[in-house]
Amino acid sequence: MLKPLLSREKFSWALQLSLTVTIAFFIAEFFALQFAASAAIIAMLASITLKNKPKILPAIVEWYISIAIGSVLIILYEILNYNIFVLFLMLLIYYSILLAFQFTECMVISTVIVTHYFGMANLTLAVVLNEFSLLTIGVMVSAILTLLVRSIKANSNKHSTH
Repeated sequence: MLKPLLSREKFSWALQLSLTVTIAFFIAEFFALQFAASAAIIAMLASITLKNKPKILPAIVEWYISIAIGSVLIILYEILNYNIFVLFLMLLIYYSILLAFQFTECMVISTVIVTHYFGMANLTLAVVLNEFSLLTIGVMVSAILTLLVRSIKANSNKHSTH
């Protein structure tokens, strides 16, 4: 008997990722955010991180703390001008802080946001709000769908045991 290449569990994971990415992208586009695709990327990365975490809230808090730290460090861009050495210096300080607090799982997501700041080369409130919105959309869509899938699986397991 041939074993299927894609199990039901893997297909449901692919479905969850596809929905998460699509919804996050749609919401970011709806609000006309710059780098709307980044909300989708953040949603996917968040989904991968949250998949096996028993509790979601600590991860979400960690992402927001890391972005707050990065937002403060962005001032280096403004003080020292936007150049590649300043990017390196800022990331070195930033990663050192994140690693000191063991915030390793949020490094990829927060790097997306921090490098957007650098790429825009103009730190304004609108830029900060745009990046905060991308993070919020990506993380919240991922968290909501992760919780929904967990709930569906729990209900399915409860009904299958009766």
